[in-house]
Amino acid sequence: MRIAWTACQVTTMMVAAWLVMAASLAAAASGQVSLGHPGAAPAAGDGAEAAGGGTPAVSADRAVETLELLVEQLDDPSYAARQEASARLLERAFSIEQIKQRLSRRDLSPEQRHRLLAVYSERVLNIPRGALGITMTFARPAAAGQPGEVVVNSLLPGLPAERVLKRGDRIGRIDGSPLLSNTDLLRQVQSKRPGDEVVMTVRRIRRDEEGVPLVDEALQPVYEELTVTVALCSAELLDQFQTGSQRGPNIVQQARQKQVADARRNFSGRPRLIEFEKE
Repeated sequence: MRIAWTACQVTTMMVAAWLVMAASLAAAASGQVSLGHPGAAPAAGDGAEAAGGGTPAVSADRAVETLELLVEQLDDPSYAARQEASARLLERAFSIEQIKQRLSRRDLSPEQRHRLLAVYSERVLNIPRGALGITMTFARPAAAGQPGEVVVNSLLPGLPAERVLKRGDRIGRIDGSPLLSNTDLLRQVQSKRPGDEVVMTVRRIRRDEEGVPLVDEALQPVYEELTVTVALCSAELLDQFQTGSQRGPNIVQQARQKQVADARRNFSGRPRLIEFEKE
């Protein structure tokens, strides 16, 4: 009797296998598989990947050589050896771009491609994100298309912005870039890692010696312009202050999910119809 698997069935099996692989890799990264090269030196151009702790990157030449050895090990007959290679590739010794470039080559076996794609996805989705620690609204400009300002509504206790900003501050620029929407600020902040610094141009209401806000002849607030620098915290710390209905859009994470989806589409390979004889 001949049994034919459709492309849809094969695709479903591949997706299920990928989910199992991602879970296995996450467990390996948490310490179930021995990781780490404490004596390695940072790789040139690895930038944000090597920053903020974790396993230091190796030199560029050595990283390429080691990457090739680990990719070869992804096809080892031993399951334990394949798992170890996958876990090693989750380390920051190899940049995400290096892994993506290796995925783009056509000399990978299905097992190598499947595992390397799982590593790439895990790395992209779990890069730490920065946060200021504010709630905010966007003050739109009078003319469409012109820069606006992000108004600080409140400061979350214990987070970095509390030490630098004040309620009512109006943020006009971040790292020199004007703000056309509140998502511009979110994107800039979330694209950075915890510990990175941002420089903001802020307008703050001037007050007299008794703390009373100053106004001009038209009874409008009088502002002073300041430049402030804030070292970001981890976006994970925001969870203690937010319920599901209060969460803002996770701009960077959405972009990362699209990046992973694009990689799966481009590098997964096309499902094939498999036929075999059943005795």
